[in-house]
Amino acid sequence: MSCMRRERGAREELLARLPYLLHERLEEVERAQELLHDAARDMVLGGYSWADVGRLLGVSRQAARQRFGAGVAEWREHSPNVMPWEVEVDFFEDPEATMAEFADLERLRQGGPVEDRR
Repeated sequence: MSCMRRERGAREELLARLPYLLHERLEEVERAQELLHDAARDMVLGGYSWADVGRLLGVSRQAARQRFGAGVAEWREHSPNVMPWEVEVDFFEDPEATMAEFADLERLRQGGPVEDRR
């Protein structure tokens, strides 16, 4: 096989992989955005102000609150007595088990018994 054919084959292989590479980068960006939202939520729930969050991100407190405020409100509504950093679970791995762990954490914080699921 000629050198030119090999080069053309390698180029075609690379071009065929580009959509997959783009998709992988998009997933990485989405995960980074999730982590950013989580960090902003955790700061506010931990007692920092929206001005503190905004200052770190280089935006106004209003912009920070507009961008990340829904996550804080949602957490406060669904888990008012549990801080996010107290929960180490992967919701997407097993949603039912995750919800059970949230319930256990809430019962524990209220001084109640926790179910043994082993």
